[in-house]
Amino acid sequence: IAMLRNKTKNITIAAIRLALISLLITVTLGISLLTSFIWPENNINVSLFTNLHVTWGLLGWVSLLLIGVAYQVVPMFQMTKEYPRWMTNYLLLLLFIVLSIWTVATVASASIPLYISNIILLQYAEHRHIYIVIYCLSIVKNLLVYW
Repeated sequence: IAMLRNKTKNITIAAIRLALISLLITVTLGISLLTSFIWPENNINVSLFTNLHVTWGLLGWVSLLLIGVAYQVVPMFQMTKEYPRWMTNYLLLLLFIVLSIWTVATVASASIPLYISNIILLQYAEHRHIYIVIYCLSIVKNLLVYW
């Protein structure tokens, strides 16, 4: 709560905020994995969620936190110049954005084969209106399963 109330414009504070967002995503994915083991009928892709959980935990939470603290601590204790301005301004945000894009691409690529098979099924169906409804319902189901 203190991190949200702090109005200081500091790169370390911004890094810790991004790390906390990553921690929240990691915990959410971990809880999703836990519920899949408690209630196996949830039917989520455990391998996919495990990969996402580990990646957000290590690259998101741990890396962002280490980089953010290093911006403050390394120049102070080693008595060196501060990090270059381009690095302090863009590295954290770039890492977070790349991680977010990777997550979307991973989830999308896990569900693409099902979508392709449904499209092929729609092309050759005699009663297309029924298959369109089934196709739309399968898309909604897959989105709910993955999120």
